[in-house]
Amino acid sequence: MNYLKRRRHRATFRYIVNCLLDAFGKLPFDSVTAEVVNDWIGTVRKKNGSKLSKQTLKHFVSHLRLIQPKLKGADIIYPVECAPEKEIYCPTDNEVSNLLSAGKGTFRTLLLTLVMSGMRTSECLGLQVEDVDFKNCVLAIRRGAVDGKLGPTKSRNATRFVTGHRSLIDAIANHLKNRQIGGVFRSRKGTPLRHSNLYKRYWKPTRKAARLAGKATADQTFGFHSLRHYSVSYCIRNGMAFDDVRLRHGQARKRSCGATRTSHPVTTGACSLMFRIQ
Repeated sequence: MNYLKRRRHRATFRYIVNCLLDAFGKLPFDSVTAEVVNDWIGTVRKKNGSKLSKQTLKHFVSHLRLIQPKLKGADIIYPVECAPEKEIYCPTDNEVSNLLSAGKGTFRTLLLTLVMSGMRTSECLGLQVEDVDFKNCVLAIRRGAVDGKLGPTKSRNATRFVTGHRSLIDAIANHLKNRQIGGVFRSRKGTPLRHSNLYKRYWKPTRKAARLAGKATADQTFGFHSLRHYSVSYCIRNGMAFDDVRLRHGQARKRSCGATRTSHPVTTGACSLMFRIQ
């Protein structure tokens, strides 16, 4: 039986390459065939002994095909009994309100930013002071932060401008206390905060204080990304057009439309309603 290493948060590419090296690194290059890959798929397990989802296995194989061209077009068999990925829980208005009430200090401002902007956690942690237009209430999303280091956004569509309610901008300004440079949310050393630290030290205790710990089950996860799902839901429920929802949240569109992106440099709509859930 093959067991994968423990996965580090969001170190996806490095994690996959290391796992593939453990599985196939000692084999001659030409011996990595479809039969060998299919045998590995049948025996690979997580540390807890559970099987990988079909989507995760496909992700591994797609990277392996980049390394071994012979696998392109090869017949790879994915077990149908693979465990499906957990659903991401989408909280209600009252649950989000309880979370914000339980949050304290800097962490509450971070939660408020995630809820009212719909940003990914990495985008929020990579937000710089100069990215905040305090006069026009606009957030410029130009980068992300992973493992305490700044980097590019997840995709081309993720680079965007998002309007925010005045209450959000005021909360950010109050948090900064006239600071003019650096990350909006940063450590004492001035580096971007780490997702894993925030999750353990602040998210779980805040979720427990809001009496929402039971929302994380065997079938559902309730983490920072749930707030992004809530933001999408909130915008749709309050009448924002689907194209504007995608633009606001930096999602890839089904059709390429450069004119749409140019004509909506700053998305508007449901952000003006967000003050109701504080």
